[in-house]
Amino acid sequence: HQLRLAMEEASGQDMNWFFNQWYFNAGHPKISIDYAWDESAKTQKVTLKQTQAGDPFTLPMAIDVYTGANKKRYQVTFKDAVQTFTFASATKPDLVNVDADKVLLAEKDDHKSLAEFAFQYAHAPLFMDRLEAIEAAGKNKKDAEGAKVLLSALNDKYYTLRMQAIDSIAADDSELFKTAMPAIQKLATSDPNTLVQAQAISIIGGNKNAADLALFKKGLESKSYAVQGSSLMALALQQPEEALTVARALEKDNKASLTQAIAFVYSKFGSEKELPFITEKFTAMSAQEQIEMIPAYVNILGKVSDINELKKGVDLVKAIGLKYKSYGYNKYVTNFLLQLKKQKQGDQAALSYTDSAIDELK
Repeated sequence: HQLRLAMEEASGQDMNWFFNQWYFNAGHPKISIDYAWDESAKTQKVTLKQTQAGDPFTLPMAIDVYTGANKKRYQVTFKDAVQTFTFASATKPDLVNVDADKVLLAEKDDHKSLAEFAFQYAHAPLFMDRLEAIEAAGKNKKDAEGAKVLLSALNDKYYTLRMQAIDSIAADDSELFKTAMPAIQKLATSDPNTLVQAQAISIIGGNKNAADLALFKKGLESKSYAVQGSSLMALALQQPEEALTVARALEKDNKASLTQAIAFVYSKFGSEKELPFITEKFTAMSAQEQIEMIPAYVNILGKVSDINELKKGVDLVKAIGLKYKSYGYNKYVTNFLLQLKKQKQGDQAALSYTDSAIDELK
């Protein structure tokens, strides 16, 4: 009640609608956004539809209309299932930015053109403006406008958007990836954010190019665990024995992604003598870190000859699957235990124990 009074005093409005929809109604808004320019009437129309079940929400918002460097803001209230807002403009706008302050707690299906998203990336001021444009560009990488946005975003002022651009470029477009590689190389060596460096190194590592080995070895000297981890993984793809030696040297000081990388190298190229390190780290990790490490942990269990050590490991991962069964992690763990069975063909004691764990996870 006090919160309502404070909001009403600040806004000068009756706020019953706000509390009724956000505190008492179920669900959240789902909005479809369409645009239509009328050249003869010199008007820009924006049609908004609320597609969620139930009554429409009342959604006050700003709409910015851009024509070149000029921007005009309109304050509107979207409260019906379908509403069309009309704005006069001497020429066709370059961008109509609905929810310009990016404050709506809603799912938006925004039917802007790629050119409009590109304009949004270049001119709209907010982080979410740029993220929306990068996501749209990532779905249209073969289009020149999409590629241009992604290449520009490699130098975005927000490090998370630089990471988003790297991911989008590296996903599946070889031509764009080739074009972007010099910029990604630069990010790997000199980006001010070590998470961006680490991600760039990971992407470069996938090329398995011997010319990049110097980059990875330099990354191993970083003070960042993330950069060290990516560098170790990249090195392992080309020089697994050297990576194994480096991993052993890094045992004395490692956390987070570096620990995961060491576990991967041990799992892939090591032997059962590395199991104590992995088990010690695994048991001290958070639940999310353990889930991420399960593939490497179970793989090294497949190299273990001591049935008692194998049982301890199977019990550890089984406990995670049971604890988070409601989230489907029993099936996740089961998949890796089935792989363990393939590794332990011929070892009846190991197969029997693993089968029992799989049964418990059903």
